[in-house]
Order: sequence, then structure tokens, then C-alpha cells
Amino acid sequence: MPNERFDFSRLGFVVAGIYGGWFVFGYFQEKVAVTEYEGQRFTFVPLLMLAQCAVSTAVGALALVLTGASPTRIPTVRYLKVSVPCLSAMLCTNKALHYVPFPLQVIAKSGKMVPVMAYGRFVQKKQYSPMEYLCAILVTAGVVGFAMFKNKGAGTEVAFDASLMTGLLLLGMALLCDAMTPNMQEAINQDAKKLALELGEEPPSSFHLMTLSNMFSTGWSLAVLALSGQMADAINFCVEHPAVLKDIAFFALSSSIGQIFIYQSQYYFGGLTTTTIGVTRKFFTMLISIVAYGHVISLAQWVCALCVFGGVTIAGIDKHRRNSKIEQGHKGIERQELKLE
Repeated sequence: MPNERFDFSRLGFVVAGIYGGWFVFGYFQEKVAVTEYEGQRFTFVPLLMLAQCAVSTAVGALALVLTGASPTRIPTVRYLKVSVPCLSAMLCTNKALHYVPFPLQVIAKSGKMVPVMAYGRFVQKKQYSPMEYLCAILVTAGVVGFAMFKNKGAGTEVAFDASLMTGLLLLGMALLCDAMTPNMQEAINQDAKKLALELGEEPPSSFHLMTLSNMFSTGWSLAVLALSGQMADAINFCVEHPAVLKDIAFFALSSSIGQIFIYQSQYYFGGLTTTTIGVTRKFFTMLISIVAYGHVISLAQWVCALCVFGGVTIAGIDKHRRNSKIEQGHKGIERQELKLE
């Protein structure tokens, strides 16, 4: 559970780990997608996902061993199910980079709260505050605006083409999968804690979720690679262009490192701090991409980007404020019950 005394040194360590891991991940994610290796581009996304999931499985398993985590009692099939939307989102996200620039991918993925709210409202019948709906509108407008506006000389034009529409469709599918994944993960974590409490055991580590979901995603990636008929071509590409192997290795390893620090942030500092770190991380990742790969962003797009990041931040603060009021209400009830006793 989060520490009662805020540990700034630990926070600094976690922030450095998240920024370091995901900055490197974002750089190599884009590099693998856009680099021409001796005149040819790497287009074998399933192989990329296979490497990412396999390395994350190994790193997660190592974390379980080093932390001496107790075994999970959650049925394995639950982890199998959550791996499906998780891998699907990764496949769509990385494939989208062949059609849209990396800054647009970052902006669109930052709007994950919109499909999550839609899934919660219509599937789980959840209720949301007016502020959350306002933030969702702000984020949606920002994502759409960022996609529509682009530089043309000294001005700005609105543009849609087949490539952009294909990329946006892939990002939309990724967001739909992202909307399912956190709800399934949360259900697993809650059930695991409840079961451990009933049995008088320590709750299983969050690294179980990282390890097992990535393990099944590794299997799915291998199946997709084989069924797509790309396996031989992907292997031949890597043999003929060994430079891509180094980029894939950095991509996969940095992803697993970033995941570990995100789990640590959630464990020690809670959702609001993790969300804030995530929003700022995505913004700086976009800046790194703009500088490293020479993307030109119009003033209108900068305004849209600020709408997205601002909307996500405000929504996180509003959620934290409402959760704090609920917790205070529960504590007040408990104190009244103690007085009555």
C-alpha cells in the first residue's frame, strides 16, 4: 500500500525509471517503424510484439523471483483473457506508425479516457461526473483537431487522406482494446486481494499480472506471426539487416523496464501520481520525437495537444478529489461506529 509518509527520494527514482524507460521505448518504437534499413523498412509488427512480450515476460519473472512474491491463486485463464485486448492494442498501435506520425499516435493514445468512459458507461453502467464528461469532450476535440490540422507554408490547412484515415482507424481499434484492458486488470487485482484476505495470505505481487499477461501475449504473437505467413520473411529481413536487431532489443528491453517502474509508482504513490507522471511523460516523449525526427507541428496542433494533456490532467485531479471525499466519508462513519461501541 502507498506509504503514509511521502518518500520524495523514491518518487524521484520511480520518475527517472519511467521517463528513462519510456523515452527510450518511444524513440526506438518510432525508429523501427520509419527507418530504412539499406533501403527497406521493417514492417513485421508481430515479430516486434513477440520480442516485446517475451522480454517483458522474462523481466517480470525475474522481478517475481527477486521480490520473493507469493504465488497467485487467480485462475490462469483470467490472465489469458486479459492478454488478448492488451496484445491487440499493441499490434494496432505499432501498425498505425506506418500511416501516421508519432506525435499524432501519442496524442491519440493520450485520449484513452474517452473509450474507457464509454465502455464503463454503456457496458458496466458506471456513472461519471459532469467534469469528467467535459474533460472527455476537451480530449476528443484535441485529438480530432491535432489530426486535422497540419502545416502548409506559413499557415495551417485541414487535411484528411487515405493514409491518415487508416492510421486513425488502427488507433481507434487500439483505444477500444485499451478501454477493456484496465477494467479486466483491475478486476483481477481486486479478486486476488479479496481471495488473499479470505485465506489470510499476502496478496500476490502486481508482477504476476505483468508476467502472466505478457507470457500469453508472447504465445499469441507467435501464433499471429506464423498464421500471417510473415515468419520466414521477418527472419530473413533480420538476417539481411542485422542493424534492426539492436533497435528491436532496445525497444523490447526499455518497454519492460518502463512497465516495472509504472507498477512501482501505482503501488507506492497511487493512481493520481502515476497518471500525472504518465501525462508529462507522453508530452516529453512527443517533444523528443519532434526534435529527433524533425516533425513540424503547427500552432493549431500545439493548442490541440495542450487540450488533450490538460483534459487528462484535470480529469485525474477531479477523480482524486472525489475519491478522497469518499474515503473521508468512510472514515467518518467508522469513527461514529467506534463511539457508539
